[in-house]
Amino acid sequence: LMTVHLKRTTHGKTFAYAFLFAQTVGVTPGLLLPGVAMLAGALRPERSPELLVTLYDMTFLTFVGSLGCFVTAYIPLIAAILLDKNKIFPRWFAYVSIWNLVTEFVAVPVFFFRDGAFAWDGAISFWVDTAVFVVWQNAILIQLFRTINRQPPGMAYPD
Repeated sequence: LMTVHLKRTTHGKTFAYAFLFAQTVGVTPGLLLPGVAMLAGALRPERSPELLVTLYDMTFLTFVGSLGCFVTAYIPLIAAILLDKNKIFPRWFAYVSIWNLVTEFVAVPVFFFRDGAFAWDGAISFWVDTAVFVVWQNAILIQLFRTINRQPPGMAYPD
């Protein structure tokens, strides 16, 4: 849905497809791999606790630590909003996206810290990043809802 509305911006397809491609690439390490690791651990709970801990560690390290993969999707999103003359999305949404982009980098230290604020479950790497991400996701939902309601009735979407 975001890609469809990004196509309506001044630079249309370029930023829309860059956003879509980057999101698609980010899903593999960011969501698919952790999901498979968690399912593998849950499939046979009778496995040795050491193996289950390894699978769960892999899940959360990959899930939290790979958030930077999505940074490449935020860049075309931000550029599309800031360069748009059609005012499809408000400029403040680009600044919220910048805030989200910056906080994604605090997830990188999870590969180097086992405990503390920068561990995968730490106050900074997990909780701060998650809080900002939740704000950003709510902003996306609100903006998509407003954008859909503002468009003219019967408007055809760009190809």
